[in-house]
Amino acid sequence: MPRQLGIVGFNDLEITRASNPALTTVETPRRRMGLDAVSMIFSSLRSEPPRHRHVKLPYVLYVRGSTDASPR
Repeated sequence: MPRQLGIVGFNDLEITRASNPALTTVETPRRRMGLDAVSMIFSSLRSEPPRHRHVKLPYVLYVRGSTDASPR
């Protein structure tokens, strides 16, 4: 690894930095995702059309040792 297999984690948990090799991970704004989801649920319960059909959120990619950075 990483030449045979690349592994990517999600939400940059503490253990991803401590593993060997360190895990490449994507970090998302979890609080905002939760708030948007609750807002959509409440809108649905009030029989209102959803405020958003597609929500795009920012993310951060931390490239670490579990993936090969070179393109193939």
